[in-house]
Amino acid sequence: QAFTKLASVRGGALAMVKGEPKRLGVMLGHLGASACAGAGATAQADVCEDVVADVAGGVGTIVLNRPKALNALSGRMCREIERHIRAWASPSSGVRLAVVRASAGGRAFSAGGDVKDCSLDGRAGGEGPDAQFRAEYELMHWIRASPVPQVAFMDGITMGCGAGLAINGSYRVATERTVFAMPETSIGFFPDVGANWWLPRVTQPGAGLYVALTGNRLNASDLVHLGLATHFVASARLEALETSLRRLNSPQGASEELRDRVELILSEHASEPDLATSSLRANASVLQECFAAPSDVGGIFRALQQSASAGSDWAAAALGTLRQKSPTSLKLIHEAMVRGATMSFDDVLRMEFRLAMAVFKMQVKGPREGDVYEGTRVVLVDKKGAAQWRPASLEEVDDASVLAMFAPPQGGRRELELGVRSTL
Repeated sequence: QAFTKLASVRGGALAMVKGEPKRLGVMLGHLGASACAGAGATAQADVCEDVVADVAGGVGTIVLNRPKALNALSGRMCREIERHIRAWASPSSGVRLAVVRASAGGRAFSAGGDVKDCSLDGRAGGEGPDAQFRAEYELMHWIRASPVPQVAFMDGITMGCGAGLAINGSYRVATERTVFAMPETSIGFFPDVGANWWLPRVTQPGAGLYVALTGNRLNASDLVHLGLATHFVASARLEALETSLRRLNSPQGASEELRDRVELILSEHASEPDLATSSLRANASVLQECFAAPSDVGGIFRALQQSASAGSDWAAAALGTLRQKSPTSLKLIHEAMVRGATMSFDDVLRMEFRLAMAVFKMQVKGPREGDVYEGTRVVLVDKKGAAQWRPASLEEVDDASVLAMFAPPQGGRRELELGVRSTL
């Protein structure tokens, strides 16, 4: 009963579609693989078979090759992708464009970052969460910092860390198969990998908060409407699009000309999505009234209740979804989104790292407890029942304890170290 829509845990492959328990069981199984093995490594000692990269004609291609796990990103995979992104950023590499896609025939671009083993390790007092989140956030930094434009094919399930891998790049291609979500509230976590930078900046007021708080899935029309996808291309045309991009042959160093050529090729293969299928566009007034206008999470609940009482089934559904989420996560997300709206991208990543360490209680030496451990236990370990959030209601959440999560890490833990000076 806790989930009636497609959702994801850390973007990992947790899903439930009402009436499809078999599909839920299949997708839950993908989170059994190790999340943190090799997360802190340089990824140069061993070949990572889950990431395949090549360069041809000045175009570097990264293929996610872990289809049985819906291309969920381990720390090792993040390090391997980062290694290529950083190498291609050098003019001497000859790479002028990067393409990121999944291997052929799968159901997902990337279902996100692995979480189950990180949670188990963290709960036992281990350092797995530190290594995993450093790997993820450092990758997101290099995607945005690289001078090489990136085109990502969001063909299929695109969630959590997988969403960050795509959205933080220059060009984001959605298809009719795209299923997008940032549903971390389902396990007592929060949308990260830069989401607190790009969700507050979507084109429709209130929509970013809706996506972050509810975790509900979006289709290609929603993504184009919000500006999260730059183009819509039919899935059957992606191979032809990649072939055209590989024939780019843009002169090295001609960045403006290169982007013009890339955008021309994308437009030649793109078409207009049916915006009538965008539920966010259809409910723009409700989003404005219920998510953009209120100043806190309690206000969002009250506005949704009022709209639902006035006959909005969409508001009633959103309210029902929010009531299932971790109250602490809801308040944490709202504060992070407000702050992220005025911060630099790298400072958002640093903030998210602080929050991840706080949520996983990494300042505690020895066994740890908290909503994220309860959520992952129920959803990924026991796979039954409903999470018992503590506190159990918004009214019981201590606002001061939420604000304290934004403070620098305790116990001598290093901050997230990126290439640009922090203003935090």
